Amino acid sequence: MASAPSPLLPDAPPGGGGMTASEGASVRDMVLKQEIERGTPAPVAEALAKAAEIRAERGVWWRPDW
Repeated sequence: MASAPSPLLPDAPPGGGGMTASEGASVRDMVLKQEIERGTPAPVAEALAKAAEIRAERGVWWRPDW
């Protein structure tokens, strides 16, 4: 039985190089604040902040989902 492909790019460092959960949360807070200051509607700002948190925790070596 074949194993599932890694969600990380082939040249990724161990663990993918992402941030810790607390660092990701600080990214989320920063993006949420910036979006609210720009006048982005709250639900959209929260979604953008959550997406930024997930990307920060995964790291740049994570394969895109598409």
